[in-house]
Amino acid sequence: MEKLAAILLCSALIECKGEDTVKQTAGDVRATEGNTVTLGCNFDIFDSLSVLVQTRTLGSMNSIKPERSEEHVAEGRNISLTCKYEGTIYNIQWYRQYQRSRPEFLLYITEAGVIHPTESDFSAHIDKTEKRVDLEIISAAVTDSAVYYCALTHKCKGVDTVTQPAGDVRATEGGTVTLGCKFQTSTTAYLFWYKQEVNGYPKYMLRRYSATGVNAAEFQKDRFDATLNKTSVPLQISSAAVTDSAVYYCALSPQ
Repeated sequence: MEKLAAILLCSALIECKGEDTVKQTAGDVRATEGNTVTLGCNFDIFDSLSVLVQTRTLGSMNSIKPERSEEHVAEGRNISLTCKYEGTIYNIQWYRQYQRSRPEFLLYITEAGVIHPTESDFSAHIDKTEKRVDLEIISAAVTDSAVYYCALTHKCKGVDTVTQPAGDVRATEGGTVTLGCKFQTSTTAYLFWYKQEVNGYPKYMLRRYSATGVNAAEFQKDRFDATLNKTSVPLQISSAAVTDSAVYYCALSPQ
């Protein structure tokens, strides 16, 4: 009976983000016709880590944005997330947000390079000349995959605070919901409302300043409105729907 000689190639199509390898046993594999042939192929694929960096900013004189919106790195390697800022700042904060969770504070760094908390698992660096700040994750793990936010606080001219009532607010569908927000500022200020759905980032809803107000196109004033009072700016949602279920943030930007 004739012998069948076969040389077959084993290949893998992978997106290389680490040291991914494919190996075959050297030499030919021969077998008699009609029998079963087994060809060896070994591979190593290093787990890859995908980190998405997003940011939102308030105010017109100070802004901050990520240098890149997404970073990929092989597990076990270091990763550096960079944001660039404008204006005069007091500090820059970093937050991490996992799916179905709210953002958690990681650390802040002042323009002088002081980091708090000092015992943080993360490292940060600031370059005042280039106006950039880096968050460094050492020996990145798959569990570090998340959305990371960089945010800035500019130098205040006085005491500026924003306070929202704790806890959930519940209402029947079709009814009206009012969310409270109290603030204190030593100067005139813009007041903002944001909406954050599960697995989403905070979406700008509206802005109020003195007697003027602007709503984002997605949040029409007939359904989403806020009245700016001396020390409060409550948000009113009319004809409440299930799709309105979310976390709502009130924010202030001194002018």
